Amino acid sequence: MQTLIDDLLDLVARKSEFSVSEERVPIPLREAIEDVVRRLKVPAEEKQIALESSCECGEEPIRVLATKEGIDRILNNLVSNAVKYTPSGGRVCVRLHRANREACIQIVDTGIGIPEDSLPHLFEEFYRAPNAKLQEREGTGLGLAITKDLVIRYGGQIAVQSKVGTGTTFTITLPLC
Repeated sequence: MQTLIDDLLDLVARKSEFSVSEERVPIPLREAIEDVVRRLKVPAEEKQIALESSCECGEEPIRVLATKEGIDRILNNLVSNAVKYTPSGGRVCVRLHRANREACIQIVDTGIGIPEDSLPHLFEEFYRAPNAKLQEREGTGLGLAITKDLVIRYGGQIAVQSKVGTGTTFTITLPLC
């Protein structure tokens, strides 16, 4: 219930014309990814899932203009979903690299996948793919809608590729600072 309340409050606040403007600062993505991976390491290990991250950054950090809470919410929603919907023995990898003037984050899993007819609805509020509902009863159907809203607010884009039984890849691109 608390998750549902938090998600609804967040969704309403983000859609409100009276919402307080957020002060965006340069966020180093490598550290943000490492924090989320560290936080979700235990749940992944409990399911015997390999959870790892890789960064092709070189010496210069990859930074985007955002809020720390917003980037954490984006990453936590996507990586926790990947862990939740990946069966034991599977793998979840978070990759970061630079592509022209954008940061590119990919969350790749060997999970249950998303049916093709569900992909167009995936970022709609309260939508959950049928196979996700069957596997996991908990879920508000708001996480991906909130994630997409945050990505767009930060000037980015989010895309998904998936195949049932094989896995899913979410790709986020955000403009560099």
